Amino acid sequence: MLPTKPAVWVGGRVALALLIALPLPASDVPLFPVPLHLVRQVEDPIAGSTAEVDEYCSGNQIITISGSRTAIVDYERRELLEIDRAASTYSIATFDEIARSKAVFDRPRPKKEPAASIAWNTTPLGVTRSRTGRSADSFEITTDKIKVQVAVDRQVTLSRAALDAISGAGYPNKTSDQQEAVARACARRADVPGAKTTGVETYGLPLEQSITFEAGAAKRLTVHNTIVRITNELPPPELLAIPAGAKLVDSRAAQIQKALKELGDVATAPKP
Repeated sequence: MLPTKPAVWVGGRVALALLIALPLPASDVPLFPVPLHLVRQVEDPIAGSTAEVDEYCSGNQIITISGSRTAIVDYERRELLEIDRAASTYSIATFDEIARSKAVFDRPRPKKEPAASIAWNTTPLGVTRSRTGRSADSFEITTDKIKVQVAVDRQVTLSRAALDAISGAGYPNKTSDQQEAVARACARRADVPGAKTTGVETYGLPLEQSITFEAGAAKRLTVHNTIVRITNELPPPELLAIPAGAKLVDSRAAQIQKALKELGDVATAPKP
């Protein structure tokens, strides 16, 4: 899971786990035919804190549990359900609603300004031992201002759609060049047994990722995103149910749209 900006979906993925990927065509096989439970730690260098979340990937869903919050991203239904058990509230947003809200924060490029082409250079660093105790292939991916280090577990086999779901690439996000570079590093080599099945390219699981970027003059920040445990457990059923009596509230996407409408109404209101 590697967002373009650290720890954001412009609002968070329950601090990092609500990043949404490509919608799944109904005719395709499930994203995760075998359940995959990931325990992930994300370090925030600005707040100086570390968040731990449980990520359950099963069928066509990714379920993220962080404290009293549960987020269920359903790629078949193309919607996000968020439950806050502490506040006894829940919200529902479609992928399209989220995409429209995110578009607000996309800075349009001036027509005369050409799109910049950024070269990402990938250097293999050899085999390393991850915090899960599993061996992983390590890579350094760099531009002139950003350095990404990623350790890839080849024992876990993912489709490209499943990798995008875990990493947060694709609709309603916009896949970045950085995410594409990481995906290329995760691609299974042809000489690895089982690397290709019926001509379909498969990918390993990014276990450990760090992004170092320039945050100002002579200042750098590094965000660490690490999977510390992998199992095939399913999520506790009681954490997936909407609590009895819970109140339906506006999703964050709906709140953004409502705020924009109110700002628009104020801007167009006649002056006294």
